[in-house]
Amino acid sequence: MERAEYERYLSNTEMENMIPQIMSIFDFFEDYFNVFIGMYPAIIDGNDEATIFRSFFESTRERLNHDELSWYISQIGEELQRYVFFRPIQSSLSANVNQYLTMRRENRNDKKNAVKFLKVLCSMYCFTRTVVNIQGLYDVKLGRTQKQVVLAVGTCKKSEPIYRTIKDEVEAIWETAIHSDQAYVIPELACSFGVFKSLLNEFNYSIVHVAGHGDYDLVENRKSYYLEYLDSPVIYSEFISSFSQVSEYVILNCCFSYSFANGNALPCSNYTIAHQEPVGTNIAKDLAKDFYDFAWNQGYSYLFAASQAIATANSQEIYPKRYWLLKTNTPY
Repeated sequence: MERAEYERYLSNTEMENMIPQIMSIFDFFEDYFNVFIGMYPAIIDGNDEATIFRSFFESTRERLNHDELSWYISQIGEELQRYVFFRPIQSSLSANVNQYLTMRRENRNDKKNAVKFLKVLCSMYCFTRTVVNIQGLYDVKLGRTQKQVVLAVGTCKKSEPIYRTIKDEVEAIWETAIHSDQAYVIPELACSFGVFKSLLNEFNYSIVHVAGHGDYDLVENRKSYYLEYLDSPVIYSEFISSFSQVSEYVILNCCFSYSFANGNALPCSNYTIAHQEPVGTNIAKDLAKDFYDFAWNQGYSYLFAASQAIATANSQEIYPKRYWLLKTNTPY
């Protein structure tokens, strides 16, 4: 998102006295996040990691001192104390920044620094995007508005990058919502399961959208499916038990999510969108784009939007690779 556009959205909130601090965080994130995503795989793979990361880190010093960043976050946290639902987001950012600064002072190795710095940037992303809607989300909490709330998370594991297509998918959902004014989206990247559970408890989400990785282990010659989160793989029973309320849709835009869901709609949703076998990253991104475009920009029902987006995606797949729209125990 362009700086001027973001500042315009921020100016329409009740955050006037915090705009300079928030914009400093936004500037730091926007200028470096896409660059860092591009170099992250090389750092993790050990390809001249020290040179790459040290050069990158030194370049960030020119724009914003990390201690100053920590201070800004603390200031904003104090200002937003009444928004209790925002605490997991603010706490995640504050903890990641402070842990990263400690690692830098202790001269930890560059690979660990890179993983932590990725967490910092992803926390910044959720922070800067959610704060734009903070008053609207507060009104939802107080029952002043019936506007829908959507949780959109991008997942990865420590040893792999947060793929740019996943970041783009989550970003597209947030931007579609804010441009169409149809829902408030809480976006989260490189999401840990702990943060995911904390955010789930804050709202009765109309949609929970998970973009990322699904896979399986062979256990006694049987496939045990899971979803990757930053802190650990999550099996079906753990995922289901994290929900305290039923969402209209849970979208598992991940490989093997149909098998993860046992071929049935999740009990935490009225409808579940899931994919059978591996899914191409561009197909996954396009499915999300089409679904929210139909629903929020063109005004169709979620059921119609899901049917159309799935039909388009499946026309590009080779059987048995396909998306399913599941309701109760029966594929739609």
